[in-house]
This record gives sequence, structure tokens and C-alpha cells, in this order.
Amino acid sequence: MGEEKEALELVEEYLREVRSYLPEESADDIIEELRTHIMDKAEEMGGLTVKNVYRIIKDLGEPRELASRYVVGGEKRKLRFELGVSEDIYPYFIQMVFWISLLLVIGYTIKIIRYVYSAGSLVTVFDIFSTFVNMMVSITLTILFLYIFMSFISSNPDLKEMFCNFLKDIFGEQKTKRKEKAKSFEKKFEEKVREHTLKIKSVGISASLSLIGGIIAFIIAYIIYIYVFTLPFNWLMRMLLLTFILYLIADGILNIGHFFYISYTEKKSYTINVISSMISLIFVPWLISANIFTEEIQILIFSIQMFEKEDFTNFLNYLRVIPIPPEYIFLAKLLTLLLLMVVIINAIIVLLRYTRTAPKKQ
Repeated sequence: MGEEKEALELVEEYLREVRSYLPEESADDIIEELRTHIMDKAEEMGGLTVKNVYRIIKDLGEPRELASRYVVGGEKRKLRFELGVSEDIYPYFIQMVFWISLLLVIGYTIKIIRYVYSAGSLVTVFDIFSTFVNMMVSITLTILFLYIFMSFISSNPDLKEMFCNFLKDIFGEQKTKRKEKAKSFEKKFEEKVREHTLKIKSVGISASLSLIGGIIAFIIAYIIYIYVFTLPFNWLMRMLLLTFILYLIADGILNIGHFFYISYTEKKSYTINVISSMISLIFVPWLISANIFTEEIQILIFSIQMFEKEDFTNFLNYLRVIPIPPEYIFLAKLLTLLLLMVVIINAIIVLLRYTRTAPKKQ
């Protein structure tokens, strides 16, 4: 009964936080729907326990983010993948993924920079792109390998105990306190849940993804500025490239800023996510200009000589810039108008969700 009581308190604590971001006229119905969902989900997972409730809350997300799904457009169902790594190994799994991913990103970034400065004009976008692909493949395979390995360890109690002791040695836990900490792990876990109800425990992954996204954005912006700007584009297309570069730089700054925020506070920032969604408004001036001066739009084509010579590594040399064919101008006008509407409507929805979930004074 004590376990169930604490689990219920945890549910109510989380729902109170969600309610603080909801409008009063709809809060009762939404909270009751969420309470029913949590209870039903907990029963499916084996009972109303602190661990099960915490997992459900983690899947639902931070209170303000969850509330924002209801204030505009209603709740959206999401498919999530649940890791098979046990609770005591999971923090080490997150740390290893973060540090290995960070080292791989730094290493490959240095490699790309070395390519650019050492090879000079001989380096191609293909070389940089292939290095970037290799980095993403390496990170993906690393995470997959760690997941499979730690899932296997988690399912074997003897190996799990040996591996936990090994990890604790690496991360500096004192040997004399191992047994005591192992016995009190469940209690500490429950206290941690209560203390950090609103925190997302996968902060290591969130932080590393933000850092990787920021670095990737800067790399792509650099490639576009160095290579694509050299092509003979007119004023409208150069405006598009410049807008895209500014968008990537802003996105990179936000992602890296989010990395430091998550690392410091151990939770994601809803405000930064909102700003990140709003920066797409930077494309509005270009979309308006493109809709007015549609005939100025240019497209890239590959020269057939590239396929005849099979010189795919130097494909930039075979790029040709041509005006948009007259028969596609009307279609381009419709497309730019549609994109303009999507960008503006998305920004309005994001802004509405942010303002309507402003925390109420307690």
C-alpha cells in the first residue's frame, strides 16, 4: 500500500504541474483524461508503482510541453521505443553514449577542417559529405552496439552485477559503500523521482543530440558559403542561400545553447524549442520575393558529361544553373505561396501554444 500511495502522489504532483499550464475552462477534462491514461498504462505495465508511473511520465514529457499539445490542436499520439537497459545501468549507458558521441563529433569535425585547409581547392563537397556520413554511421552504430551490449548485460544478473561493479570503479564510487548503495538503490530512485518529477532523465542523449545538431548546422552553413555561393546564381537565389545560411547559424547557436542549458539544469527548455520553431520565419521575405519575382528562380542541373566520364567525386564541376522553365512558373508561385502559409501558420500555432501555457500564479 505504501508503494501505491507514493505512486499516486507522484501522479498527482505531475498532474498539478500540467494543470498550471492549462486554461481553466478545459483543465478539468484534460487532467481527468491524463489521470485515466496514466492509471490504465500503469496497469498494463504490471501495477501502480513509482517506477511504472515515472516511465509513463517520462514518455508524456515535461508538463508545459504536454499541456501545449492540448491548448492548440489536441493531443497527438506518439510511438516511442523503450530501452531494454535496466534502471541501475541506464545512467552509465547515457554517459557513455554522450561522451563517445561527443568525441566522435569532435574527431570528425577536426578531420573535415583538416580536409578544407590542407587540400585547398582539391577538396570536394563529396569528400566532406562522405566524412559527415561516416560520422553519423559511426555514432549510430556505437549507440546500437552499446544498447545491444547493455541490454544483454541487463538480462543476465551475474554479468550485470560484475559490470555494475566495473562501471562504479571507473566512475569513482567507493568500494566500501557498494553494498549499502545497492541495497538502498530502489529507495534512492524513488526519492530521485519525487525530487525531479519534472526532469527528463535522458538528458545525456538530449544534450548530445543538441550539440551534434548545432555542430552539423555550422558545418552545412560553412559548406554552402564556401562552395555553393561560387555558382553563378542571381540576386534571388543568392538571397535564398544567405537566408538558409543565417537559418543554419541561428539553429546552430540555439542547439549549442540548449546543450549548455540541459547540461546545467538537467532538463530541456520549452522556450528554446519555441524559439527554434519560430526562426523559420526568416524565410518569409524570400518566399514573398520568390512569389512576386518567380521568373527569377533558378534551378541546378547536372551536366551529362559527369555520367559519361563517371567523375562523380567532382560533381560540383558539372553543376549548371538555369532559369526555371516558363511552364513551371505558375506551379512555383503556388508552391512558394503554400510554403509561406505553412511557415506563418506553424509560427502562429507555436506562439499560441506558448502564450496559452504561460504558468499561472500559484
